Parts: sequence; structure tokens; C-alpha cells
Amino acid sequence: MFRHRHSILYNTGVFFIEKAHSHFHAILPTAIPINQKYCISRGKNILSKKYRAYKKTVQSIPTNFEPIPKKYRRKKLIKNISVNITLYEKDNRRDVDATIKIILDCLNGKIWEDDSQIWEIYVRQLIDREDPKVIIFAYETI
Repeated sequence: MFRHRHSILYNTGVFFIEKAHSHFHAILPTAIPINQKYCISRGKNILSKKYRAYKKTVQSIPTNFEPIPKKYRRKKLIKNISVNITLYEKDNRRDVDATIKIILDCLNGKIWEDDSQIWEIYVRQLIDREDPKVIIFAYETI
């Protein structure tokens, strides 16, 4: 892994999170399946090692901006966020809805404070066996 300005370079590609005006652009590694988010240890549900490793990878991507605040301080207005997600998977075995929940949870505190701020989501899934990744465009709407 090599650090380069605001991105992390991996052998399979470049992962980054950027902000330009009120638009956000991110390329992330492919998310783990939702059924691998939790495991049982000593009779309790805990976050799995795979999920914690994926979240740590996403959280370690440096950003040069603060996440979108949940409320304006003066107007007390909740900001709404629209998100476009393109999933490039190795195959078409995964459910789209399960994958996006993992991604949105991992981006809490990076692009937005909480994924409850998301007002609109558009998702599409494509096949790319050589370079699987997740591309996200997010923008603020009022």
C-alpha cells in the first residue's frame, strides 16, 4: 500500500474519497456480503473480522474535508443527500440491497455523519471480473 496525496494505492486500483464543491466522489473496494457482517462468539452476535477489516480500510482512506453535518447550526435544517452507487462485482451472485447497506454504514463519519441523512439512492450493478470496485457519487440537496 502506498500513500499518494488523498488516495491509497492498492495493487488492484486506486481507492479515494474526494470533495469538489458540494459533490463527493469515492472509489472503494468491493464490500463484503451482508451475511458476513456478524458472527457468533460465546453466544453473542459480534461484528466479524472481515467486516471490521473492510470498515477499517474505508475509514483509513484520507479525506481533506469534514463530513456533511446532520443539521445546520443556525437554520436547524436537516441536509438531504442523494447518492449514486455503481457496483462492479466479479459475478452477479450478490444482492444489491445487502451490499449497499455495508457500504453506507462504512461511510458514516467520512462523507456524511449518519446514513439517515440520505434522501435518495440510485444503485446499479455491473460485472468487472478484473477490477471489482464500488464507485460512489454523493451530493447535497436542500
